[in-house]
Amino acid sequence: MNYTFRKTERLSSQKIITALFQKGIFSLHSAPFRFSFVPLSGQETFCQVLIIVSKRNFKTAVNRNRIKRQLRELYRLHKQHLLEKLSSQDKQVALMISYTGKPEMDYNLLKPKFIEALKKIADAV
Repeated sequence: MNYTFRKTERLSSQKIITALFQKGIFSLHSAPFRFSFVPLSGQETFCQVLIIVSKRNFKTAVNRNRIKRQLRELYRLHKQHLLEKLSSQDKQVALMISYTGKPEMDYNLLKPKFIEALKKIADAV
């Protein structure tokens, strides 16, 4: 198992980010998360990820960055199910993960919700 989160897995293309916001093909809202994705083609990896935490809900950058670190870690450790599903179907997607909860939650409370949501996305792909 590969538990890395390489630069190629991070979504940085402004064109794809705009497409995610304008016409996210699939959107899933699960407790404090909102996931949306669009299909890709010709990328190096099966899934590129963008993680967003709203400045409206978390005013200080310290809090936003902490939540982003937690979400990156959750994705890094539990992405295997999603990547296996994408590779078996030979699909590529751009995935946006937004933290929509107002209170900051503990990592151990976020973990089961995040895993459940990733499994739903893998089944929807």
